Amino acid sequence: GWASVGHPPPGAYQTAARQVRSARRSSELASKTLEVEELSYRSGQTSGFEILESQERLRDARSREASAVTAYRRALTGMWSSVPKPTIAGMEWHPALYEVVESA
Repeated sequence: GWASVGHPPPGAYQTAARQVRSARRSSELASKTLEVEELSYRSGQTSGFEILESQERLRDARSREASAVTAYRRALTGMWSSVPKPTIAGMEWHPALYEVVESA
């Protein structure tokens, strides 16, 4: 089976891709939240503490996003290494590889 040869289960890369999209949305939201907090700080409506908290949330979200991208690439590599590789003009090709470029 998949686990016995060290490969991820079928569909693991799709699950990992969804996790990347979710983590990316969280990073974008944390970034926008920080922008709002900075504007509020400039207008005197919030303190530096809220800025620091927003910066920490953004850092954590970006870290989770990087971890999700790494997990996605590992899953994709595991899937790719377990299937026969078609060639086009002597080069290996697989449509899933294009998802890395678009989603990562």
